Amino acid sequence: IVGGNNRLSIKEKWLFIPSLRHQTLILFLIISLVPTIIVGAISSIVSFNNNLHNTLMYNESIINTLVNEADNLMKQCSQIGQLVASDHSIQTVLRNPIPKDIKERYTQDGKISRTLNSLHDYTLKDLFSIYVLGLNEAKYCSKGWSFSKDSYIMDDFFQDTLTSDSPVWFYTEGTSIVANTSSGNYVSVMQSIIDRLSGQQTGIVIIELNLNLISNILNSAEIIPNGNIMLMQNGTIIFSTEDLAHFTPNASNIYKKSEHLIYFSESQKNYIFTSVKLVSGWDVGCCIPLNNIYHQVFSLIIAFILAVTASHFILKPLLQLSDKMKVVQDGNLDVNLFTPYKNEIGLLIQSFNNMLAKIRDLTNKIYDNQRSI
Repeated sequence: IVGGNNRLSIKEKWLFIPSLRHQTLILFLIISLVPTIIVGAISSIVSFNNNLHNTLMYNESIINTLVNEADNLMKQCSQIGQLVASDHSIQTVLRNPIPKDIKERYTQDGKISRTLNSLHDYTLKDLFSIYVLGLNEAKYCSKGWSFSKDSYIMDDFFQDTLTSDSPVWFYTEGTSIVANTSSGNYVSVMQSIIDRLSGQQTGIVIIELNLNLISNILNSAEIIPNGNIMLMQNGTIIFSTEDLAHFTPNASNIYKKSEHLIYFSESQKNYIFTSVKLVSGWDVGCCIPLNNIYHQVFSLIIAFILAVTASHFILKPLLQLSDKMKVVQDGNLDVNLFTPYKNEIGLLIQSFNNMLAKIRDLTNKIYDNQRSI
């Protein structure tokens, strides 16, 4: 029994058994903080999902608008190519061998050049040039550009166009696809020319435009901060609105996929990527950083931590005050509680100290009066 009592006294000494006041304070804080924590956690999750959904919807509408504008531009280029390919004078010169007589050839070249210049000026503005390349080695262009070499028949773009049933799109960086230029980035649409009489292919027509025509469309988009819109051909970036162009999904950085979205991580940052195909077969992609959305969640977490820290500074002095009140209740008036706080809790503790000081003075006076009697 003695050993048991000793063990009991050890427990009482080392274990904190909250008093009724402590229990009341703890219960009060739990009742007030736990709902706040739960509501805050639920709100942060709902807020993250809503922000992500709204961001995706907003950028999807922007991408669709950009795609429509870019598709309209590319369709116009294809229509110009069809006008050139069906022109009677062009059909005629590609159907026959190149004239050997210099005067006749000069007259023919001038006629075709005027036709191409007319189509150039009265169709789509800001075209770079229109080219006609024949299987008979004939070469014509608008705006008087010189060709970079004598023959293009064996080039990949020429053969790809002949074997394709639809227009073929090419991108060239730093130079035109056929003209003798040394600067600029260009986008070209090519289609074969079919002779109306024989039904045979006689050459190709190329509509070449400066990349700025497409990049201006992409740059006009108002996407979310740090977002990035890019034009891609077979996964290769042709143009990007931001310096984050190299931040694109690949096999090594993708960590999640859904029906229309790709989640990937690059340079310790997370992104969402979505893309839409153009009529050219190229893609308009949109890269959205998740960090902006994460920051909102982190702000809620920081607010929670601050709330818990504030509750600690409130709970600690109140528990100390409760302990001192218990000591006073046991008859010990020689108590003084120090507080560094200047707020309402500090005033409460100071009032407690003043009350004890007055009680001590009153007790001492009573004791002195009794001794004098």
